[in-house]
Amino acid sequence: MVKIRILGGGREVGRMGLVIESGKTSVLLDYGISIGDEIPEFPLSYPPKKIDAIFLTHAHLDHSGAIPLMYISERIPFYTNKLTLELSELLIRDFLKISGYYSPYEILELRSMLSCFRPIDYGRTMKFKDITVKFEDAGHIPGSSFISLRLEDHNILYTSDFNLIETCLLSSAKINAKEFDLIITEATYADFSHPDREKVEKKFIESVKEVVENDGTVLVPAFAVGRSQEIICILEKYRLDYPIFIDGMAIKVSNIFLKYKQFLKKKCLFEKAYKKVHIIDSWKKRRKAIKTPGIIVSPAGMLKGGSSVFYAKKIAKNKKNGIYMVSYQGENTPGRTILTDGVFEYENKSIAVKARLEWFDFSSHSGRKELIDFINKVSSNTKIIIVHSERKSGERFKNFLIKKYGLDAYFPETGEVLTL
Repeated sequence: MVKIRILGGGREVGRMGLVIESGKTSVLLDYGISIGDEIPEFPLSYPPKKIDAIFLTHAHLDHSGAIPLMYISERIPFYTNKLTLELSELLIRDFLKISGYYSPYEILELRSMLSCFRPIDYGRTMKFKDITVKFEDAGHIPGSSFISLRLEDHNILYTSDFNLIETCLLSSAKINAKEFDLIITEATYADFSHPDREKVEKKFIESVKEVVENDGTVLVPAFAVGRSQEIICILEKYRLDYPIFIDGMAIKVSNIFLKYKQFLKKKCLFEKAYKKVHIIDSWKKRRKAIKTPGIIVSPAGMLKGGSSVFYAKKIAKNKKNGIYMVSYQGENTPGRTILTDGVFEYENKSIAVKARLEWFDFSSHSGRKELIDFINKVSSNTKIIIVHSERKSGERFKNFLIKKYGLDAYFPETGEVLTL
């Protein structure tokens, strides 16, 4: 008998975490936090002493941010790849710096987590007790992974976040879905198909040119991990000969990526593009950048903090400039407000935005079309568990899989336990 406990990510996006129990073995797959509001939301608790191993799919805080909780009293083997380890440490340290007041763990637990690290590379099959584990490239961010687990008489795939669309930074995810009798899949964009990537890139480049050639500056608030690097690759792909600046945590992340170039797609533009950008590492350079016609790429992607807030305050006031959002904008975030209301809210202040505002869909998640393409390749007797999806869209996707394909599909709440 195999049990799947949904500790987070059930009928919600964020704080992903699940436990798979088989015989005497229990493994934790991801354990993240939701940070949309001021107070972070953690997944449900599970006794660390009952966990035999932790497997992390990728570094984003909604998958990694709660893992140090498991190391308050225990020392549990922690499996992921080296790139994901470095990125996770960077993001968790930043989380503690900003939101440490609300965190139930401290830097000591993070250090304990890091000391229990055991590397596992793509394509390598590993035997852990009575479970066989394999990591494969999920195409979401550099280092992101599918996890397949063979245990008892079951072959299980946990997709975590994955992308079947090739980008400038990464190849598309590839997995043989027919191998599995149970698939636990994300469905973040179950209701939404992304537009053609090439068309989005060209529209973005044209919009950038229109602003810069009119002596304006374009601010591109972008996630530090993956999206910032994707944007500078796109700018290089279309050979824009304007000053390009990069700031904030995106610099540290970019330097980590250069250490692990094997996780980027072959003939990737990133290394070439990064050599050409201007690194901003001082307030003097920041002030110069906002007066220079060009492009500034800076976290945070939702304008909730980071150096992008400084730039937005200045750039928003001039109609020659542009603020181009390229990341998902959560509800009640400054990024969402700036797009819907044309107002930039920060530090209990607000600015009516005169700069040009646009949003471009450079998502690193599979959209509805890709999710359906993925489901088309599963076996007819495969069971599907949907996680990491909003309540209404996930319910519609579950019903679609049942009616269209006749699949056993489930959309559990956080806290539910499913038994095979």
